[in-house]
Amino acid sequence: MKTFLQKIWKTIINWNEFITIPLGLILWYISPLLLRMLDPTSAVYDAGIFQVIIFTTIQFLIYHGVVWLLLKITWPKMYNFLDDVFEGEVRDITTWERVKIVLWIFSVYLIGFILLSRVIG
Repeated sequence: MKTFLQKIWKTIINWNEFITIPLGLILWYISPLLLRMLDPTSAVYDAGIFQVIIFTTIQFLIYHGVVWLLLKITWPKMYNFLDDVFEGEVRDITTWERVKIVLWIFSVYLIGFILLSRVIG
């Protein structure tokens, strides 16, 4: 068990982008204690709230695949351009332009995920 936890910890340290997932789970776990310290009559979410997150993730993954499929069918040159840019084969794009593209796509993903989670919530 110790080596398993060490592997998880090493993964979190190496991929620090994902540290928000365990932080969120820890906060969810201790939130009843924190809320009841402030207000002893407060109610908290039950474990069923994770169904919203799981359904949103499934929905997002399906939509992601459909968007890439439609992009490939509708605009094959744009699809190839995006594939080449992120594979590093295009030499005439600067690092700053790559950063802008990646941040824009990440923002669209994040906004889409947030909007999807509120559709059923």
